[in-house]
Amino acid sequence: MKEYLERRYNKNGLQRVFSAGTFTTMKLKAVLKDVARIHNVPVYEVNYINKIIDDDSMDYTGLFQLVYTNKRVKEFIMNYPQVIEDIRTLMGQPRSSSIHASAIIITPETKDGKTMECFDYLPIKKIDDILVSEIDGYSIDDIGLLKNDCLGIKELTKLQKTRDLVVKEYGDPTTFLDIITNKLEDEKAYKLFTNGFTQNISSSDRLE
Repeated sequence: MKEYLERRYNKNGLQRVFSAGTFTTMKLKAVLKDVARIHNVPVYEVNYINKIIDDDSMDYTGLFQLVYTNKRVKEFIMNYPQVIEDIRTLMGQPRSSSIHASAIIITPETKDGKTMECFDYLPIKKIDDILVSEIDGYSIDDIGLLKNDCLGIKELTKLQKTRDLVVKEYGDPTTFLDIITNKLEDEKAYKLFTNGFTQNISSSDRLE
């Protein structure tokens, strides 16, 4: 799909098609471990505090709320104020960047009568020779650029090839219409899912 979009819109030497970037942010446990190491805090103290933090998405305020229920957390904060101050600065900051699995951006060819490329609209970098935005997809939406979700097309192709393989190997004539009509509550399928066979199932961690 991306190759088609590049052929369609990257004309006359202009670069208009690129992938959206995605970022992981620094969470409390990892930040605490890294910062504490720099300040030479004993590892056993850091490990103890990290074990208390059940939710790694806990914010800076949540750490202070633990003071009311745990004396060791209070002592840690009092003994290592610079660690706590540095944590506040680093939490939520980008830790690493990668390429979004499906978001492809196409920038307008002209703006105010001038010929434009993607580089004229927002910062772009290369990851493994692929052009990628240095801001995430949500920020690209805010700018107002066209963002295309190509994952759906890839998934449809994958599903079709999977069905073709099932027909070839097992002679099962089940169609997609059969699945949608009669097998959305198939217990065997759910059993496989609950046993951890979730590879290639997009966003399976968000299903309830």
